[in-house]
Amino acid sequence: MVSFRHFLSFCFVLCSFFGWSQTLREVLRVDGRVKGMNGKLENVRVALLYDGDVVQEQRTKSNGRFAFKIPLQKDYMMVFSKEGYRSKYVDIIASNIPEADAAYGYEFGGFEVPLFKNTQGINDEVLDKPVAEIIYDLEQYKFVFNRKHFEQIADAKEELEKELKELSENQKKLEEKQALALAKEQEEIRALEQEKLKAVERMRQKNMQPTSNPEVIALNTSLNNKKQLDELAQKAKEIKEEPYLNTVEKPKETPIEKRVVKPVPEPKQEPKKINPPKPKKVIVQKPVSNPEPVTKEPANPPKKEESKANQKPEKRIYRKGNKTITEIKAYLPEGLVIYKKVVADWGGTYFFKDNVSLTVIDFEKEIEKIGLEL
Repeated sequence: MVSFRHFLSFCFVLCSFFGWSQTLREVLRVDGRVKGMNGKLENVRVALLYDGDVVQEQRTKSNGRFAFKIPLQKDYMMVFSKEGYRSKYVDIIASNIPEADAAYGYEFGGFEVPLFKNTQGINDEVLDKPVAEIIYDLEQYKFVFNRKHFEQIADAKEELEKELKELSENQKKLEEKQALALAKEQEEIRALEQEKLKAVERMRQKNMQPTSNPEVIALNTSLNNKKQLDELAQKAKEIKEEPYLNTVEKPKETPIEKRVVKPVPEPKQEPKKINPPKPKKVIVQKPVSNPEPVTKEPANPPKKEESKANQKPEKRIYRKGNKTITEIKAYLPEGLVIYKKVVADWGGTYFFKDNVSLTVIDFEKEIEKIGLEL
């Protein structure tokens, strides 16, 4: 019974391996990851091109990974693009593999493709051509990176990485200065708030303490004298009303002078003279025979500005390095759009819209839409 179970497990593993080998037969499985300056980069368009046409396309997820199964004995190009970032290209040379070796499946994975944002003022012409080549090694019987291609672009790549490093350091210094300025501003705000609280506390304590102002002291004294006079008058009234014995003399009452306030006569108001309204003159206009309508023309009629959206597209062909570039400027309602067709001397043809790569089909549709022929 135990041997039968082992036999079933062996058959299951053998079938799984046979099915996996069938899925990888005559194909190259390529997988990798796209990353940015701060780590993994998602929503990157990874397109596989054959003879200028897109045959496969993917979007990276949050982990930045991608994977393709590519038929052998053909040459391909992988294009990595994202809005706001500089595109990159990788060549896959699979046409040199012998037919006998092409009957098997191969894997090439674990490589990373860094993308950086579009930056003005740096020399990034090295990125106009493929930054890497994946080729079949006839001695190792597997796909590897072409080291000769790396050596050809090593100097330009090193210079670009140096410029990017300096730019990153300058950006970091600028952020540190901004952080220090913000912290200093917040500290000044806190100090100002503390000064306000101290000023309020000083005013409160000043109102609670006795005053030394002579005007305030005189006012308090007069109020106290009036209160004492009122108390004496009340006591004198009480003594006057009480009965006294014959042997006791009545105390003399102290007369209290009362101030009589004379009323101030109100000023007499004289009646205002009302002038009768003047009669209005009535002007009678004589009718005019055959009146002609008068039309006022504006002194400065507004001039109609010609919109740039109505201008015809501009086409320009020029050489840059080892490639021929056809540049088309189209003034669309949404603004200026620049199309480019780049034909490299080594045979590659690439299409762009505002520095974002396009397929040949999408490029032709865009050119046909603006009514221009290449």
